[in-house]
Amino acid sequence: MMGNTRKSRIAEGAGISVDAGAFSQALARVISACHQKATIPILSTARLAAGHSRLEIVSTDLDIEIRTHVAAAGKLEAVCVDPRVLRDIVRGLPATQRVTLALRAANELLVLVDEEEWLLPAVDAKDWPKMKRPEDALKHGAIQLDAGFVGDVLARVAPFISNEETRYYLNGVCLDPDGDRLFSVTTDGHRLGRVERNIAGVGAAMEAAGYVAGERRCIVSSLLVRAAVNLVRGPARLTISASPFLCRIDTEAVSITGRMIDGTYPDYHRVLCEATDAGYEVDRLAFLSALGRLKAIEARGSSCGLTLCWRKGALYLDRRDADRGRASIPVPAAPLRSWPDQPISFDRRYLVAIVQQIRGSAFRLHWTGSASSQVRISDASDPASTFILMPMRGETALPHEPPVPPAEPEVRAAE
Repeated sequence: MMGNTRKSRIAEGAGISVDAGAFSQALARVISACHQKATIPILSTARLAAGHSRLEIVSTDLDIEIRTHVAAAGKLEAVCVDPRVLRDIVRGLPATQRVTLALRAANELLVLVDEEEWLLPAVDAKDWPKMKRPEDALKHGAIQLDAGFVGDVLARVAPFISNEETRYYLNGVCLDPDGDRLFSVTTDGHRLGRVERNIAGVGAAMEAAGYVAGERRCIVSSLLVRAAVNLVRGPARLTISASPFLCRIDTEAVSITGRMIDGTYPDYHRVLCEATDAGYEVDRLAFLSALGRLKAIEARGSSCGLTLCWRKGALYLDRRDADRGRASIPVPAAPLRSWPDQPISFDRRYLVAIVQQIRGSAFRLHWTGSASSQVRISDASDPASTFILMPMRGETALPHEPPVPPAEPEVRAAE
């Protein structure tokens, strides 16, 4: 009887039927933009509406909007429900299990799974906030990219986005076109990441959206970037379209729209000093291992500084803590030419974050020779990926005295 009731509701246009597996995946995509503690109650829900053989699911926090869809049979009027509750209901079901959704009343959503019956509170969708989409940019052209652009470029510079609200223009990724080259740049004042990629027509597409190379730069908010990094998967193609106020990333499975940051990005070229041939080519895994082990003598709340020093024909990482002791670890490195005479101190956490973005087995650590003693780190297998790290200042930046090895016992010749 339950099956007959379900079929009659679908036939009358009062409900839909979807696969549990696809439905669960679609709900998981939109949850990140749906906050349970939203000050506006409707923002803690997702909007569901079905027609033309598909169910569209939308969530927003007014800064970003995530839109996805799943194949569905039947029709469902727009309704807003908590996507977390729906996902908890269907996530443990077999992927091919059919789930039926139907409106019981204006404020109730009926969920049927075989003989199970769930009644969930719903909100009228007439008050759902709509985020304007950058359609004008699409008319003039958009950037067509492989989905790998998100993981290869955006994910690598995202860790260096600033969280400082006073310098809000640093709270995103700067997309700076130059002809057919696109530079993706982020900085928090201590670190800077820049990845360059050749993309046909990117300059013309960005100019059509109102961004002119060297004059007005496109700043994509960190919320949109992190949502894209978490949601865009696989080898599929994606489209990035932008307007002066919004940016949209479209794939076959999901569409993410976010607000642009209205501000002037600083001239990062002034920080990118030319690298000298003084430096090293360093083994990435050995360097990361040494950085992780030095954390053993890092007291909570204390400085995370360490010193890079070349001595005895090797690159040493030195760390000293007044309470935890001191350590000195050599790492495999081949000098490019030389290293500055004085040791230079850096924040261990910043070094870890940068070296984790290296894709190859080795990276190059260049001394720029600038007054700030910054270093330039580049991927040995991808020179178009460049990272800048500023040294530590103050007492924590003073050179650490390396541990003195125990003296070898004096051996006297037999008389």
